[in-house]
Amino acid sequence: MRNSSRFFLSVLTASTLIGSGHLRARLQDDPARREAPRQLIQREAMSIQDEDPPAWVARLNYIQGNVSFRPGEMDDWAEATLNYPMRAGDQLWVDDRGRAELHVGSTALRMGPRTALTFLDFSDQFVQLRLTDGSVELQVRHLDGQSFEVATPQGAVTISRPGTYRIDVNGDGDRTSITTRNGEAEVSSNGSSLGVDADRTLALQGAIILPTT
Repeated sequence: MRNSSRFFLSVLTASTLIGSGHLRARLQDDPARREAPRQLIQREAMSIQDEDPPAWVARLNYIQGNVSFRPGEMDDWAEATLNYPMRAGDQLWVDDRGRAELHVGSTALRMGPRTALTFLDFSDQFVQLRLTDGSVELQVRHLDGQSFEVATPQGAVTISRPGTYRIDVNGDGDRTSITTRNGEAEVSSNGSSLGVDADRTLALQGAIILPTT
């Protein structure tokens, strides 16, 4: 487990300020944040095109229902657009009855309804995301020596092998479940870690790792 995993575990409590309750309230109380001028997004896209991107870039390739996006350097939310390249600090929110799918390299990431996702780190060797509400399903085809991690309010999930994984965070943000349909993952919380083999589910309740199946 990389040192960055321990660092983000130590600050997850503070980082949940952008999680489920706060994020939903901001979107519901201020509809204008959902519909920031499209010119802002276009300017961001143009600036990204001028940069040298890392080996892994996340792109949104499917949207159903209401999906909102906030670039890391901005305060405004906007309607998400297809094929927009995500980078560190960007956030996505999928509303009720919505769905979204992204590709991060060869990995397909599917977001369910009422899901909040933040992109923490993109580099040639490391991808780190944060899930604070809702569910994501990961279909990892290959890793090629790269590391893929999903941080949650209770701990961090590191993908060890190609496979299919589902991670769920409940609406209160106090329980996370990790299901490995095939492949292998490692779950870390409060200084402890446990592997999740194929066809197994683990739950994180507070700082406790609870094998469920």
